[in-house]
Amino acid sequence: MKIFILNSSGNVGKSLLARELFYPRLEDALILEIETVNSGSAKFPNLNIDKFRATDDFSEIYMRILGTENVIVDVGASNLSAFWEAISEFAGVGDLFDIFVVPSRSTEKIQTDTYKTIDFLRSEGINDERIKVIFNDVKKSVDSEFEMILNAPFPFDTSLYIRSNVSLYNDLGFLRKTISDIYTPVSYTHLRAHETVLDLVCRLLLE
Repeated sequence: MKIFILNSSGNVGKSLLARELFYPRLEDALILEIETVNSGSAKFPNLNIDKFRATDDFSEIYMRILGTENVIVDVGASNLSAFWEAISEFAGVGDLFDIFVVPSRSTEKIQTDTYKTIDFLRSEGINDERIKVIFNDVKKSVDSEFEMILNAPFPFDTSLYIRSNVSLYNDLGFLRKTISDIYTPVSYTHLRAHETVLDLVCRLLLE
């Protein structure tokens, strides 16, 4: 599976989803981090991760995406435009990736940017079934915190959310460890065999 995680807004949890949600559940996965501003996941020693800048030789990035069965591409907001322009010169983005994951948080600006990202993907020919919005940092409920974006014309799945747990993520970041480094429930094996990657979001991330 080839996953593209993106949002035109920063600080939405792209790197968190890459390393905590998708990476542990894809066999022999590789994270490609395209980032010039934030450190993202590059400092986590137990991850198979390559970090690039959008100004790097894009042919190498493209070949890594093409030649890796399970790859998670995490593009920083400041690099998104340059990355998209570069990748479009090599192949249709819609043919290269299986799903496009758009994390969002509940601030008005981020919700606005999230829908702009969805609208951009649609304009590039990506159909709605392949665009997955994940509601991040939910404190009470998706319906109450994301009311603005939920009114937009898009088939949101409100079961794709991650509860707020800032202290846990801060502690893991300080230790440079992931949840999988310190805790691997027996149920992961069984659930991985019977559910898709995205079905695991709200049940498994902090279970």
